Amino acid sequence: MFQRRSIRVLPLITNRKLPMLSVRTSLDLAVSCVTELSSLADSVDAWNRLAADLPFRRWEWVESWWRHYRSSGMSAYVLTVRTRAGELVGVLPCYLATSPLKGRVLRFMGSGEICSDYLTLSAAPEHEQAAAESIGRWLSETAPQDWDLLEFDGVAQGEPTLQFLLNWLRSHGHRVQERQRLSAWRLQLPGDWEEYLAKVSKRRRVRIRQIVKRQLETGQVVGRIAKSAAEFERGWQIFYDLHQRRRESLGEKGCFVSERFANFHGEVSRRFFALGRLRLHWVELAGVPVAVDYAFLGGNTVYCYQSGLDPRHSTAQPGWLDWTSSIRLAIEEGYQAFDFLRGDEPYKATWRAEPISLLEIRVVGRRPAAVLRDHVWKAGNSARGVLGAAKQNVRQWLFARTVKPTVESEAEVEAST
Repeated sequence: MFQRRSIRVLPLITNRKLPMLSVRTSLDLAVSCVTELSSLADSVDAWNRLAADLPFRRWEWVESWWRHYRSSGMSAYVLTVRTRAGELVGVLPCYLATSPLKGRVLRFMGSGEICSDYLTLSAAPEHEQAAAESIGRWLSETAPQDWDLLEFDGVAQGEPTLQFLLNWLRSHGHRVQERQRLSAWRLQLPGDWEEYLAKVSKRRRVRIRQIVKRQLETGQVVGRIAKSAAEFERGWQIFYDLHQRRRESLGEKGCFVSERFANFHGEVSRRFFALGRLRLHWVELAGVPVAVDYAFLGGNTVYCYQSGLDPRHSTAQPGWLDWTSSIRLAIEEGYQAFDFLRGDEPYKATWRAEPISLLEIRVVGRRPAAVLRDHVWKAGNSARGVLGAAKQNVRQWLFARTVKPTVESEAEVEAST
């Protein structure tokens, strides 16, 4: 059933289909390198079971990303782990790219401007360690010449399956570097709205009660969630419009100026909506949409990916209106967590979300060329870090001399979201 392969280098740029290469790594598990993602179409259900209800690990997210973001310099490099019976028990969805400085680099599918959080090696709970070590053997012993660097981003600190893999690689002579970047922010939801209000500050609690009593319960403000295809299309247009309005009011172009970003989300949102795994929520003030949040659903959690608001209605504090309505509805619907995802914006903590550290991980291959490239990269990165710190100090000094300090109130923080 399992075919051992002779070691060879996979071509990075190719117009022909590459075979699926596999090697048996233990008495019970075999690792295969899948270089045509479409060949896994018959394993979608098994893949999604391994995703453990994390939207950014699901097949629909990964497959959509690959079709929209694949370029001529990228090759699929998806490592799958199967039992003797052929059951899929592990998957590490990566792509292979090259650069003059870093060499051949393996990254998660879903990396880059999409900002996919909580990526990992997905594995069945009873096979986590064995699957991770099997993939470690593949990378280090079976195919060490295929790559120079593993570069992973958006990994939750302490994520167990990937830690098994990193520990195995570290113990077999690979240099492993972990660096904390931005955090994701998750709000644990109680079963009752009043219990949630007890968690926030007194001042915030008073303001939220006013919104609920004077605006939501009177119908002046209405929270809506898209249920039908027609409602989704209307909500999507509201989201696109308000997201761009908000970014442009801050002097930014907004994410949707990227054609690939816009096309990816236009597709993946509809795929998840059809599965009942998308939540498009907006609030209307006197019948006019003023704020919106775009979220994915997984298990008992709402994953809020992006939001938008109309700066023309800033005096109505649309950020307050949206989050009050959205969190209240999530509790009523029985969700246990509301995840604001990546980004350390101040407003997330004010709603009592707590940080989850996300890591950037680098694993260096053992070949001399890979080690040399890593030394060159580190030297350049260190020099850039010193220069960047010096520039930041100068900017802070100039800012302190030219701008009077101000203290943002909690309401001002929320109004800016």
